[in-house]
Amino acid sequence: MDNKVYDVIKELFGIAGTKGFSEEEIEQVRSLHGEIPFALELYYREVGRDELVNHTQNCLVVPWKYSWPKSESHLIFYTENQCVCFWGVSLDDLGMEDPPVYVTFDHKDRRAWEPESGSLSDFLITMAHIHAAFALPYSIEDIYMISEEEAGIVRRNFREKCKPLMRWYNGGEESGAEVYGNHPCDSIVLMRNDDYDMFYASGKEANFDEMNAILSSLGQEY
Repeated sequence: MDNKVYDVIKELFGIAGTKGFSEEEIEQVRSLHGEIPFALELYYREVGRDELVNHTQNCLVVPWKYSWPKSESHLIFYTENQCVCFWGVSLDDLGMEDPPVYVTFDHKDRRAWEPESGSLSDFLITMAHIHAAFALPYSIEDIYMISEEEAGIVRRNFREKCKPLMRWYNGGEESGAEVYGNHPCDSIVLMRNDDYDMFYASGKEANFDEMNAILSSLGQEY
């Protein structure tokens, strides 16, 4: 995989250089099962220590900061903020460079896993965009509820920025998250919840005003 795959996250959040973990810290993850996918290792090195990227809404799991969630079948590396669900990589896939990601809503035994994303890097980029829509300086104050027709307006006016999630966040049923925007530091998130929840933000005021001119007329605030 491209070593610059996470540069889109750096540009989104305005990160210069790297904000990653040390080799000793990464080794603590590797020691859990003997190896970790390169996509996760690279992410730890490039942006793993940035709080806005990794802890604005949900949480990147790191063994030196949290008690590591256990699973008999998966390496759990990300959690929903209230532990409603956990994301992991199958232990059978740890030797892959950029393996698929699975989600479990079984927060007690963590035995039932469903496909979430086709690759670990895609998942991490999409989650960064979700966090950006809350964390970037120019943003809406509330989440908007929009219809399928209004979601079509978003899709026609803005380009898809990353791969959608398949299952999160409505309990794994009729769920998923899509991300749109026309500039590197923009993030418009659509999350299916009966219809759609929409929230958006930008790192630049002019870009936000451009988005808002189209999006502010859609839906209603919660």
